[in-house]
Amino acid sequence: MEDRQALTAGAVGDGGALARAVLTDEAVARVRNHPEFSGAALATMASWAPQPGEASSLAVKVRDLAQWMCAVWALQLHASPDGLTHASLSRWLAPLGVTTRTRVHGILMYLRFAGLVRPLTGGDARSKAYEPTPALLDLFRVRYRRDLEICARVLPAAGAALARWESPGVMEATVAGHGWIFGSALEARPPGPTLDIISDRNGGMTILGQLMLQACPDGVFPPAGPGVHNISELARRAGVSRPQVHSVLKAGQKGGFLTVLEDGGVGFTPLLIDHLAGMQAAAFLGLAWASETACAAIPATQASG
Repeated sequence: MEDRQALTAGAVGDGGALARAVLTDEAVARVRNHPEFSGAALATMASWAPQPGEASSLAVKVRDLAQWMCAVWALQLHASPDGLTHASLSRWLAPLGVTTRTRVHGILMYLRFAGLVRPLTGGDARSKAYEPTPALLDLFRVRYRRDLEICARVLPAAGAALARWESPGVMEATVAGHGWIFGSALEARPPGPTLDIISDRNGGMTILGQLMLQACPDGVFPPAGPGVHNISELARRAGVSRPQVHSVLKAGQKGGFLTVLEDGGVGFTPLLIDHLAGMQAAAFLGLAWASETACAAIPATQASG
């Protein structure tokens, strides 16, 4: 347990040092040039949409990137020495620009009332500590296994945690490591255009992923040209409404990522392709790092015991 806590206890406010060490330009380029990257990237985009067998009501509540990462950080903080409290969440989010008590309280209350966390059983009522719900842990167990399986096509190191996925603490430590490096990546992000204009919208990345899949019927990413889309079909496959699809298309145009053509097709700008491929490559590197780090923090003898 102490090793697991050490995994999650540092790096708050480290200025992105971890991300700069792991997500180097050279490492990202190697992943992007891997022969399996194209198929793995598309498989990841497909996984952003609702999947058969998942707890659909809970999955919808963590469909957007910000919601998903808040859930990840909740588990990460729960495993830390301070636990998941308003104070610990405030300290973690401050370097990411979330500095007001009202915003932190809103995130914590969202996590609680969405069924992602619950008051810690037997905890000190004065500290108002929380813990991840069993439903969230079950969802993480399925989602992260799938993500690691995809990642392992490109980076075999992701298989370290997969080989011990059902061992006590391995999944939790992997998720915590992912939260750690993702937070560091946000701190290290340079100024300039970002996919936030899409990812901040309800179902934004899911819709973008489905757009890309429709534009790559041959299974090759990036697409060779514009994609032909059907708004109703996109909404159905992404599990969102038609207005939400229109909102994402409009935001993508405004941000310089998408172009809507006269024939109704959607064009993907070089800016989008570069950002999306870079994001996918960095995500694979982060998952592989989290997998290795988790297994190093929990020796096989400890996990099997």
